Amino acid sequence: AFLSDWPQLGLSASSADYYFNSYNHYGVHEDVLKDPTTSSAYTRAVGQNAHLFRGKVVLDPCAGLGVCALLAAKAGAKRVIALESQQELVRMAEAVARKNGFGPDVITFVCAAPPAPPPPPPPPAPAAR
Repeated sequence: AFLSDWPQLGLSASSADYYFNSYNHYGVHEDVLKDPTTSSAYTRAVGQNAHLFRGKVVLDPCAGLGVCALLAAKAGAKRVIALESQQELVRMAEAVARKNGFGPDVITFVCAAPPAPPPPPPPPAPAAR
C-alpha cells in the first residue's frame, strides 16, 4: 500500500514534542542536579569565563529550575532573564534564586510558553474515479 492510501491518523505529536515535554517533569531536573559531571561542568564553564558574564545582561532560555541563571548571576551578570514555559518551575526557580540571594532585580523569571503549533492540514479530498 502507498502512504497516500493509509488512513489519516489523529496524532499530531512529533518526536520533538516528546523530547521537549520530557523537561516538564521534575525527574529530569533532579537528574541534572544530582549528576556531578554535568553540574560541575556547568559551574566550571561559567566560572572560568566569568569575564564574559560580568556586567552583562544574560538570557537563559528553557531555564528549568534556573541553575544556569544562578551561575550567570554568581559570575557577575548585571541582569539575567530566565525564560521557562512551566509556571510551576518558574515559581520553584524564583524560590531557589531568593534562597541564593538573588531577587527579581538580578534574576527575572518569565513564564513564556512557546506558541502552539498550527493544526495539521485537512486530508486531501479523495481522487475521483
